[in-house]
Amino acid sequence: MAAEEAVSQPSTMAVDSHDTAICIIPPKHLWPMYDSLRSLYDKAYEKWPPHLNLVYPFVRVENLPRAASLVASQIQDASLHAIQVRLNAVDVFPRKNDNTIFVYDDDEERASRVQQLRNAVLRALGHTSSTNYRMHMTIGQSQHLNSAPHKFLLDKSALLPEAEWTIDRLYILTRERMQIDGNAFSQMKIWGTSKSCH
Repeated sequence: MAAEEAVSQPSTMAVDSHDTAICIIPPKHLWPMYDSLRSLYDKAYEKWPPHLNLVYPFVRVENLPRAASLVASQIQDASLHAIQVRLNAVDVFPRKNDNTIFVYDDDEERASRVQQLRNAVLRALGHTSSTNYRMHMTIGQSQHLNSAPHKFLLDKSALLPEAEWTIDRLYILTRERMQIDGNAFSQMKIWGTSKSCH
């Protein structure tokens, strides 16, 4: 009996690749609203679409098909559907070299549902949930908390209209590397989706 239980447990899949991510992406009609600021202030604007990371780094590229299948099954089993997100507040992650300004959902119940979704993804890959996750969408970076440019971007971000949508799928992204005018460049592209959230 114990041996059968061990077999049925998912094997742990390493989540150590910065070349992949699983995230929530808002509907495309909302992108221009965020990109109007991201294009000016977010150093990752050209590399990432507007997004809320669930797990990054994620699994190695060669493990994506299996990971996607495990995640879809886990989400379906956990009955995670009709999860709403409303980006209606702004805050800052102070860091050593710069500060990350982001928008987020300040409703505890909705935020908890997104946390449950993240936990389900981690469980599918054989990991326990972590408590240091905070749902956020990066708008940009600033250098000094007390500087005028920081306060300007914070105020601008606070003026963004509230955006609400239902999460109907998770997006798996992979890093595509390329050369542009002899310079190395990378961009996170959609590899696939998990549609078991609805």
